[in-house]
Amino acid sequence: MVNAKSFATKSIAVVSAVALTVAAVVPLLTSSAGAAQVTSRSIQMGKSQASATDTQYVVKFTTPSGSSSNIGGVVVQFCANSPIVGIDCSSNAPTGFNINEANLNINGVAGLSGFTMNAATDANTFIFTNATPQSVGASTAITINLGDSDQTETSPADGVTNPSGAGTFYARIITFDTEANATNAAVSGDQSGIYTGAQDYAGAALSINPVINVTALVQETLNFAVTGTSVTMGTGTPQIIDDTQQWISNAVGVDLDTNATTGLNIRLFGTHLSSGSNNLTGSSTLAVLSGSINSQFGICVKDSTNGQVVGDAVYETLAANCTTPGSSTFAWDNTATSAVGGDTVFTSAGPVDDAVNSNVNIYYAARADNNVPAGQYQATHQLIATGTF
Repeated sequence: MVNAKSFATKSIAVVSAVALTVAAVVPLLTSSAGAAQVTSRSIQMGKSQASATDTQYVVKFTTPSGSSSNIGGVVVQFCANSPIVGIDCSSNAPTGFNINEANLNINGVAGLSGFTMNAATDANTFIFTNATPQSVGASTAITINLGDSDQTETSPADGVTNPSGAGTFYARIITFDTEANATNAAVSGDQSGIYTGAQDYAGAALSINPVINVTALVQETLNFAVTGTSVTMGTGTPQIIDDTQQWISNAVGVDLDTNATTGLNIRLFGTHLSSGSNNLTGSSTLAVLSGSINSQFGICVKDSTNGQVVGDAVYETLAANCTTPGSSTFAWDNTATSAVGGDTVFTSAGPVDDAVNSNVNIYYAARADNNVPAGQYQATHQLIATGTF
């Protein structure tokens, strides 16, 4: 419920403030009877956190309509107490605020040319002058960037340091006819009423606010599924391998995705095929299996369709695919696969998408010439996926 007495009191305070504003502005601009407020004025802060350093302040305003004027200086003064021109600001600078005049990068200037930061610029008063006044047309949009768009610099920071406390603070923008008048007015302070050569003016309000702390937890993920794990090769029922060709299995499918930022490694751990003391083994050199010793068993891999998962060079076929008996190449490095941790068969350089075109396959093949003893040759293999996060 609104308290009528409180509301009335506030209303009177506002009217009084307006009356004071008029009383303050008139003495200030007596030397420039045609002075008017600049329009479309704003000061955009690149950061609103208290005490933030290297903050870009983009000052924008449009000169009054009517006629052109000569401008030799622009003063932007930051105050803790009021945006009203004529109220003391020199002793009311925002606590902690610093224009950083020693390192301030002035850039993105539009509507003015030949202007530079005046040496009289101090911690809360920016003075931008040209020894040769420039004729500026009516309704000219002017932009001055205090600090560049890179707000992370520290050595040194070239932007503004924000006030140290949360809340509203203010800025005043005044244009002057000459460099000397801009400098004298800024140095003398608003309370003096000595604003010779003031052309046009304006005020703006800015605000420092607490930061918003947003947290979203993303845990490390590694989804890894293997299908087609019952591998057989050969022809007939039961399936038999012989020397007529290399017999290729159906695909062992590897479905995976991960957010591992620096990649994934998939290793195969296991040995060649064995039946008692007899073995079917292969070579680490890719080739079409011949059926003779060291060319009887192997695996074949290819990159994923999207290229995110890459087959290891030892096992990636030299042919177009892994399913053509006469041309697909296979290899097997039994020393590496049977070592602790196994041998690498696939890698990725970074995260892997959860998509069909990220999946990969492993194909097995076997071939036996007439020197291979009869038997049921078997092996148990494991695929191990390791992500580096």
